[in-house]
Amino acid sequence: MFRSRNRAINLPCDGGWGDGRSAGVAHGALGPAPEAARAYLSSIQPAPDLQAFLDRTLAALTATDPALRRSQIGIALLDLPQHGPPRLAHSGGDRSIYPASVVKFVYLMAAYEWQEEGRLKIDPAFDAELEAMIRESSNQATQKVFARLTNTAPGPALAPGDYRVFRERRLAVKRWLETLGIDDLHCVNPTYDGGGDLVGRDEQFLRDRTVKGGLASTDGSYPNRQAMTAIGTAKLLALLATDRALTPEDSATVRRRMRRDPKQQPHLARRIAGGAARIPGLEVYAKSGTWGPDYADAGIVRAPDGRQFVLVVFTEAQPPYRGELIAQLTYRAALYLFQKPEPAAMPRNWPMAPSELDYRLAVEDFAIREVKSTGGGVTGASRFTIGFADGVTLKIKWKRFPEQTLDGWNNSPRKEMAAYRVQRWVFDEQDYVVPTPVPRCIPLAVYAPVDPDAKPSVPGTSCVLGLAAVWMNDVTEADGLLDFGRFEKDPRYAQRLADFNLLTYLIDHRDGRDGNFLVSTDPGDPRIFAVDNGIAFQGFPWNFFVRNWNSIRVPWLRREPIERLRELPPEEIDRIAAIFDMEADTGGVLRLKEPTAPLDPSKGARIAGGHIQLGLTAKEIATLKERIHDLLAKVDAGKIHVK
Repeated sequence: MFRSRNRAINLPCDGGWGDGRSAGVAHGALGPAPEAARAYLSSIQPAPDLQAFLDRTLAALTATDPALRRSQIGIALLDLPQHGPPRLAHSGGDRSIYPASVVKFVYLMAAYEWQEEGRLKIDPAFDAELEAMIRESSNQATQKVFARLTNTAPGPALAPGDYRVFRERRLAVKRWLETLGIDDLHCVNPTYDGGGDLVGRDEQFLRDRTVKGGLASTDGSYPNRQAMTAIGTAKLLALLATDRALTPEDSATVRRRMRRDPKQQPHLARRIAGGAARIPGLEVYAKSGTWGPDYADAGIVRAPDGRQFVLVVFTEAQPPYRGELIAQLTYRAALYLFQKPEPAAMPRNWPMAPSELDYRLAVEDFAIREVKSTGGGVTGASRFTIGFADGVTLKIKWKRFPEQTLDGWNNSPRKEMAAYRVQRWVFDEQDYVVPTPVPRCIPLAVYAPVDPDAKPSVPGTSCVLGLAAVWMNDVTEADGLLDFGRFEKDPRYAQRLADFNLLTYLIDHRDGRDGNFLVSTDPGDPRIFAVDNGIAFQGFPWNFFVRNWNSIRVPWLRREPIERLRELPPEEIDRIAAIFDMEADTGGVLRLKEPTAPLDPSKGARIAGGHIQLGLTAKEIATLKERIHDLLAKVDAGKIHVK
């Protein structure tokens, strides 16, 4: 008998864990007692408001998604307040479903639990298998990890006596979960590639009908498959999020290994990480799964102030569902839980939410359906109609990057991107005043409808680099924006113009021609958009012939954006030194990658071989910080009014 914390585990009579613990044992600090985990989970309460939010959101998403309506869904949304019990909402969350690779995070947690108890040591070789299991989702690595956890090994089918020992050991992880108060996670198998790795005793165990809790395969031949409920999965993640299953140190290590970022892993754009990334500052620790009809993700979403929630989504459908549910649900849950009250719908000027545009234009492939002139401007912009694989079409303004330098006067993609980034600091996306711009390098073959003789923008690549900006709906060119009489009498107009002026002040916008601004044709919602921001951030020469918007010209500004500016950490401003990096893939197409440190802070456009990087210069950032400081000082001195 081996004593684990304050519980006893009976081991098989042949020595059980003995072989796995005979050498290299690490006796780490014991983590929380399982009684504490059980007490925490038993405190979970149904949350009527959260349930209403989930029901309403699912209804909206399924209304326009036939593929989603055909899917079997299990969802659990667990709010983890910093003070008070966890709050649960779910839809089919108590239904067992095949989890695909989601189960791998369970085995990652078990590995650290086993090390805390002295059952094994995470040496470099085993650590590499854990990394491959989580980061690469390797099934071969998972088989090796699971073999260590259960002290079993693949091989031929076993005789009855030996099989009883094997069967007992294969239940080790499930029994650990039960000690925590989680009895609806049937995690008793590794994951398989299907190329001959499911044979012998593994198949013997999968066919065992005496093991309770399994999920039978469609034909019934394998009654003992993995089975997880969304609620049970959410409970385990809640313990991980709150350091109640492992020591705080090991919990942090597991979360770090589960950290997800769609900028580094673009395939996660439609997962929890993709949805959360639409709100700056959120972190995600998750494990996704895809297998045949199953499409799943389970993770923790954490805000900078420590607030967090758990979301688990399992879908099963034929044909398989691969839509926007997970990302959309994550995004809307984060808005609801972290940015209450629930935001208003996007104004009609936007064809879709900026958060969705960010990822569609940056990540998803599209075809160019139509090319037209924009009808104005001096920098060669065009209007494209593009089509995505799911049938969605979108109009965008396309402007090629300046040749060689990738930056120029009045055609400065880096400054357009910086203006878009700055507005995120102070506005919710439904209040944005800069239409979404995304750098995109279009492969020459896709670009052929525009210019069949086009040459690559960057030597050594095979694509045309440009800035794709969403084409706004129901707008017209501005004609004298500032009307003091209307500002005093029309609060909607006053709010929209105040937000517009705040943004143009921050970015030091110095080309005040009416053609650079658009106004909504909706008289009840007079929004104003800055659509050309190339002469900004100390742009020179600027337009001397008109009055510009680089000073505060309105009678007052909204208080909320000003307070957000006060809370803006300097390091967040510093990050726009490298707004985006792009590197050529194996086909010579420049793709967005995780921004790195500025290659040369004195330059805004940096080119190094097949790597380009754009951002603000150190001087431009210093000036931006000064403008923020001066603005707040004038607000505090009563020279600029807020309300």
